[in-house]
Amino acid sequence: ADMLEQENDKLRAQVAELNVQKDELESNYQEALLRAKESHEQNFALVKKHQRTLNELEAARKMDAQLRADNNRLAQELKQAEQTIENKVLELQTESQKHQNMVMREVRQ
Repeated sequence: ADMLEQENDKLRAQVAELNVQKDELESNYQEALLRAKESHEQNFALVKKHQRTLNELEAARKMDAQLRADNNRLAQELKQAEQTIENKVLELQTESQKHQNMVMREVRQ
């Protein structure tokens, strides 16, 4: 009976040790789950931020392309307006010269 008692004590000690190990493993498992959840949430937030940044970049590229197109269009309009002004100035100079010539003829007569 003494031998069985010693064997039972030994087995109880092993069961107690295994229960302690089981509790530690359970605790470690719960911590790992928590870290995995936190890591997943961080990754998700980073992916969302990355997507927002890509969207902002695409919007900025579109805005840049639009501004370049507007700038080119305005440059063309400016060039045309300058050409029109130059033509009008030449017309005025021609008309002025005609009037001067007419006045000079009248003065000579």
